Formats: sequence, C-alpha cells, structure tokens
Amino acid sequence: MQVLLDEETIVNLWKSYRENPETELRNKIVLTYAGLVKSISRRAAAVSGNYVDIDDLTSFGMIGLIKAVEKFDPDKGVTFETYATYRVRGEIIDYMRRNDWVPRGVRKKAQDIEKASDKFKNENLREPTEDELSDVLGVKKTDISQALCDSARFNLISFEEVIQDTVKADGSLISDETPEASLAKEELVDTLAKAIDDLPEREKLVITLYYYEELTLKEISAVLSVSESRVSQLHTRAVKDLKKKLMDY
Repeated sequence: MQVLLDEETIVNLWKSYRENPETELRNKIVLTYAGLVKSISRRAAAVSGNYVDIDDLTSFGMIGLIKAVEKFDPDKGVTFETYATYRVRGEIIDYMRRNDWVPRGVRKKAQDIEKASDKFKNENLREPTEDELSDVLGVKKTDISQALCDSARFNLISFEEVIQDTVKADGSLISDETPEASLAKEELVDTLAKAIDDLPEREKLVITLYYYEELTLKEISAVLSVSESRVSQLHTRAVKDLKKKLMDY
C-alpha cells in the first residue's frame, strides 16, 4: 500500500533515516514509493504475456525497493526515483530469469520459427512474410503471429538485462560497484549506443520506443502502422544483432 506524503515530509523522513537508519523509518520510505514497484511490475507482467504472476513480480520488486532505500547515496547526483527504478527492475528481471518463466512449448515454437526465418533469409536475401513462414512450417498464420510475439517477449527480458547495465542518469552510472566495474560499464554504454545507432532505421526505432520511451509492442505497432507480430520480428532481429556486437561484455 502506497503512502502519499508531501515533499517536505519526505525530505524530513529521508533526513531522519540517514541520521538513524532504523527499520521503521526505512519501511515508511518504502511505502512512500510502493507505487513505483506496482508500475514496473505491471509492465513486466505485460511483457511476459501473463506467464508470470504479477503478485510475485511485485514481491520481488519490493525487495529491490528495500535494497534501494538501504543503499541510496544522494551524493552520487542521482534522484532516488531513478536509482530505485534501476534496483526494482533488476530484481524483477533476476527473478524472471532464475525461474525460466517462458513455457518450454512456447520457447520451442519460437525457436523453430527463428530457424526457419534465418534459413529463408539466407536463401532469398530478405526476411520472410508471415504467409511464407506459414507455408514453410505448415502451420496457421495466426500461430506464426503468436509465436513471433512470444519470441519477442523472452527477447525483451534478456535484452532488459543489458539495458540494466547501461542505465545512466545525470551523466553518472547508477552503480555502487568498484571503479573498475563502473569503467567497464561505461565502455558498454558507448558500445551499445553505437550498436543501436548502426541498426536499420525501423529496428532502431523499435528499440528506442520500447526500451527508452517505454511504449508497448502494441503501441509501437500503431506508431509504425504494422502488425504487432511485425514489430516482434523487427525487435527480435535487432536484439540478435545487438547481442552479437555486445558479445565481449
């Protein structure tokens, strides 16, 4: 349950906690920002296609929020909301990855379509349409569309892990790691930025709209005037390309 406090009360609460980091004060701050966890959990649940229980995501998100309150350092020049978002998303992504949240049947279909798509592209030097994939695999076009969307879902989460390591705010990495680790992440930021910039225009737009503007795949399909499964195709292709360029990291 989120507790709504005015700005002055929040400032005083943080001041009291820094002077005396008691559990009761920490919990009051956590409740103040609980809405942030709910928002991030809803987005993660939407990405998963509801294969993951939103209550579980919220629970692990709250763990991330508690860690954020305990480790937040205002001297690093990052707002607490930004730092907490990084921590909460990271905890939720870790939970989803540990639990292999994509059903095996869904993953198998997506992998079959990806192999067929790659084979078609190598032979014809272009991406296949959904109708062509349907003919090659001998399945309904609707099954192709659904599998493409499912494939995009677990690619979204796997690439979120990369994004987590490149979050920046006010020119500083949101990290409490060693200087060496921070330097490595700075290099990753530069490499990722260049890799995204080198993508074909529509793929770059999909990556930007989803990860940085936080639009859903459905919203992006409306922006580009294409089907959601087509957006899924563009996203999957872009992520494969980006991952190849980020292999060293």
